[in-house]
Amino acid sequence: MTVAALKQNVILDQKVGLEDFFVLLSFVTGRSKAFLLAHEEYSLNQEQTTLLESLLKRRALHEPTSYLIGTREFFGRDFLVTPAVLIPRPETELLIEQVLSQMETNTAPTTLIDIGTGSGAIILTLSLELALRGHHYDYLGIDISPEALRVATENKKKLQDTAVTFLQSDLLVAIPETSWTDTVIILANLPYVSAIQYREAMPDVVLYEPALALISGADGLDHYRRLITELRAKKKPSSLTLYLEIDALQTIPIRKLLEESFPDGVCEVWKDLAGHERLIRYTLQKTF
Repeated sequence: MTVAALKQNVILDQKVGLEDFFVLLSFVTGRSKAFLLAHEEYSLNQEQTTLLESLLKRRALHEPTSYLIGTREFFGRDFLVTPAVLIPRPETELLIEQVLSQMETNTAPTTLIDIGTGSGAIILTLSLELALRGHHYDYLGIDISPEALRVATENKKKLQDTAVTFLQSDLLVAIPETSWTDTVIILANLPYVSAIQYREAMPDVVLYEPALALISGADGLDHYRRLITELRAKKKPSSLTLYLEIDALQTIPIRKLLEESFPDGVCEVWKDLAGHERLIRYTLQKTF
């Protein structure tokens, strides 16, 4: 069957969007989206057609495209993903951009700790991007889920990263004291969905993405409360910076939690491309 015929079937069916169609079509054929758009007369063989139809049926039942093809692009790199990890979101690239910007002039020995690393997309991206800029630091990615850590380790091998260490830990519990250097950057994209928000989320999320990585109590703040409490018990380094990805409705309560625990800190908030407050940076004692 030709690309044109398959595309027309998808348009008439209306259960799968054209963007997802072309992602799956590219996966099945091994051809780029640009090629397929320019060559709608291109014919798939029977095996390819059968596979594509199977994937389209699964997508129509809300199974995420990234899980169907096993990868997701993030900051220009393809990361392996499975149902054991959240699919990296474009909004999280804001965190990468801000950390890279802040590290441009940093010369201090630094440890970057990614809490709830999942696929490892955040910490691996920072390790690789900073290395390209001539910066070399210590990197630690932690997660409570052993299945998630297996995916992160596979991504480390795939991307040929040599700097990141992955460790199983429930928040800060198992982080060794040797990782708590004079300059520490905490990257936390923790679960921040409330129980009500989760029930109202898209079927793609509720049916397929790991609830463990999404839900955080009645108001979505349980994990951040625990993180801040554990940080208070730690011996503070000379410089500690927290990057927290949040829901826009949580800016005020999280900022209040931080200011009550660390009253000398400096708080900054950034919006994503949709104009929603998405990222908090809280800096203690000094900036880079």
